[in-house]
Amino acid sequence: MAKFRSINEKKKDYIIKYKNNDKEKNPAKVLYKRFPIPHELFYTMKKNIFDGIDVNNKQKDDIQKSLMENLRNNISSTTIDYKTFFEECIERFEDFEYGESKVITVSDYWQILPLQLAYDIAEELHEYANEKDEFAVGE
Repeated sequence: MAKFRSINEKKKDYIIKYKNNDKEKNPAKVLYKRFPIPHELFYTMKKNIFDGIDVNNKQKDDIQKSLMENLRNNISSTTIDYKTFFEECIERFEDFEYGESKVITVSDYWQILPLQLAYDIAEELHEYANEKDEFAVGE
C-alpha cells in the first residue's frame, strides 16, 4: 500500500515579503488559524440575490428571471473578499507596525493600514494561503 507524506508543508507562521519586509531584522509576520480548503475562494457577493425584486408587484416568471440573474452575477464574481478571508483564516499579526500603531488583530489591520497597503499585503497572504502542499509516495 502506498503511503503519502508531505514534503513541503506550508507553515502557519508566514513572514510577509511585501516591500522586502522579510529582509528586516525583526520582520512582520502573520499567524494563520487555518488555510482555505480547496475551492474555498472567498469571492465577494456583488449584491443580495433578492435586491431589486418586489415580490408584490411582479409576475412569477419575472421574479424567477430576476433571481436567476442575481445568482448568475454573484457566481461570476471574481473579486476576492479579503476581509472575510482574514476573519476566517488569520489568527493574528506579530511584529507588525504602521506609523506609531501596532497591528495585532485582524480588526487592527483593517482600521490602521491605508486601504491600498492593506489590499496589497492581503493579496500576498491570500496567494500564500492557497499554495498547495507537495506530497510524495513513500514507505
